Amino acid sequence: MRGCVLLAALALGCSRQPEPPAEAPAAPEKTAPAEAAETDDAFRARAQAAVGRLKTGLMGALQAAMAEGGPVGAVGVCNVEASGIAAKAGQGLDVGRVSHKARNPANRVEPWMRAALAGFEGTTADKPAEPVVVKRPNGERAYFEPIYTGGVCITCHGSAVPEPVAQKIAALYPEDRAMGFEVGELRGAFRVWE
Repeated sequence: MRGCVLLAALALGCSRQPEPPAEAPAAPEKTAPAEAAETDDAFRARAQAAVGRLKTGLMGALQAAMAEGGPVGAVGVCNVEASGIAAKAGQGLDVGRVSHKARNPANRVEPWMRAALAGFEGTTADKPAEPVVVKRPNGERAYFEPIYTGGVCITCHGSAVPEPVAQKIAALYPEDRAMGFEVGELRGAFRVWE
């Protein structure tokens, strides 16, 4: 009988995996692909909501400035108020704009963004690109949504910008590259960081 117990104990011992030492760190849990997609979807939804608030805030401020001081007054909104509107719209996210033809040097496309924005090239308001979520160099997510030039945008961003507006732009943005756009053309992108 004692031999049977010994054989049974040996058989059970051989079928078990050795237990890791108590001080060995546990392997990190892997995130299921569906969970990662939900996380990206949740980020995309928060980013889209922030961009929506930024669009609404900017448009409201621009319309008020146009009503009060015409296009020259509207240029001041972008120069003075846009960053505050973006900060409020972000609600914990960093929201802004970037462009391949930036007016404000702080809004230039950085080298790492080029691949993400390449899918927007050649698209128009009639055939728009889908927004994208990508990883930033620091590992955090970034959201990009294309901006297309609307009719009212041509006043400050078109080919025939009125002289007083062009002068105001030149005074505020000496490195301006944001003119010459047509209605419906890709103007840049809204960007959102975590």
